[in-house]
Amino acid sequence: MVRKVTRKRVDRSDWTGFLAAAEENYASACAVQASRKYRAAGILLVHAAIAIADALTVRAGGVKSTGEHHQETVDLVRELLPNAVGLGPALRHLETIIHEKGRASYTGDPFTATDIARMRSHHERYALWAKEQLRT
Repeated sequence: MVRKVTRKRVDRSDWTGFLAAAEENYASACAVQASRKYRAAGILLVHAAIAIADALTVRAGGVKSTGEHHQETVDLVRELLPNAVGLGPALRHLETIIHEKGRASYTGDPFTATDIARMRSHHERYALWAKEQLRT
């Protein structure tokens, strides 16, 4: 089912601010992971991944998702970068991060060290792809 993505206009030059926020959130996630604060690390990883998606969509289309569901962000990246090489695998990494957040939020299960390690791995792969898109 295709969902309508709620979006807001953003000046295309603002994409760098979203990327900076992503990098800050990722660094913070790594720091709190080292302190065994897995809930905080998981939330920061989700925010980092979404901020990278915002950087992509702002640069590509001058818009960012404002929807209640993180899947709308994934849909907007897919819409604005349909021909990007490696799009499918990259979005699967993003979706996996989002799914982990949903699992923890809706089941009440806490993030574990293994969950955070897995989320970081997906984030690193997704971020590598996204930064390549932002360089082109």
